[in-house]
Amino acid sequence: MARIRRLLIAITAAAMFVTVLSGTALADKPVFMDRFVDEFSMEDPEAAAECGLSTVHVDGVVKGTFKEFADGTFWEQVVGKIEFTGPNGEGPVILSFANAHEGNPVSESFDPATGLLTLVFEDTFVGNPEKWRIPGIGVVVRDAGFLSWTVTVVIDTNTDELVSEEFTDVVIHGPHPIFENGFSFTDDQLAQVCSAVGA
Repeated sequence: MARIRRLLIAITAAAMFVTVLSGTALADKPVFMDRFVDEFSMEDPEAAAECGLSTVHVDGVVKGTFKEFADGTFWEQVVGKIEFTGPNGEGPVILSFANAHEGNPVSESFDPATGLLTLVFEDTFVGNPEKWRIPGIGVVVRDAGFLSWTVTVVIDTNTDELVSEEFTDVVIHGPHPIFENGFSFTDDQLAQVCSAVGA
């Protein structure tokens, strides 16, 4: 499940990279706009290891609109649904999200010797960043409302892997237990999710 979060971060980081390298145009109109649909079906070995299973299968779709402006800011609206199932089709556990995201790049630096890209940006999220539910049981945990922060992200451009991230100037309105727990489940929530996929 951590791998899915890194996938979502990679989508945003790729958008950020385009933003930082952008040209100029009228500030009130986007200089770049993209409507995207990302569908994926894969095995998640990290989720399987967390739950003590041989495999966890993931099927998902993420849709959205991304707009980049001449001053370096960007706006995106994203909706998605991702289903996790166990080795024999147990589950699903469903992750859904629907939120608007505004970002303002503060700085970027690239170290060619290591291939590390460091991005600093300010983020604001409004909506439902994460909701995990089990059909027939209900919502396990949900983040919703308003959330903003300044984040420093380091990406290894050799592997496109997230190396680190640090959050400062955090403002929270509404329940955000997933974020407050370090983007993780509590032990009880993890046990409930793992039980639903066959652990």
